[in-house]
Amino acid sequence: MDANALLAEIAVIRAENERLRLLADQPQVHRSSKPWLAVILNGQGYEEMSKSFDRSGDADRWLILRLVKDGASDWTAELTHSLSKSRETVTRDEAFSRSVGHVTRTVTHTAAGYRRGAALSFGQKTHQTRVEFSRG
Repeated sequence: MDANALLAEIAVIRAENERLRLLADQPQVHRSSKPWLAVILNGQGYEEMSKSFDRSGDADRWLILRLVKDGASDWTAELTHSLSKSRETVTRDEAFSRSVGHVTRTVTHTAAGYRRGAALSFGQKTHQTRVEFSRG
């Protein structure tokens, strides 16, 4: 290996070390392979909890559960997508309204197909037979 190639190799290594040192000096940003990031913030804006998710529905359920069960009255939550940079902010009051009041209805199978909202019943399955008595 000649001297010029060795100096070029040293320059590449120094540049890579400088880049890594600058990355280490930057504040940590949440990096994850999962696109949805859920962050719970306290009243002063400091992060209390955070978690990454693959699906937005899972992240939304986690946010609501954490705000309702563990949160103080001034806590908020942010749901952020890493690619589209969309952000949804949820307050604790909104979390309560989302968690309470969901009416679950039964789904029953009828001759015409499935019927939503019908009450399950264990009604009479037999029919009354006709009874006749002889008068003789």
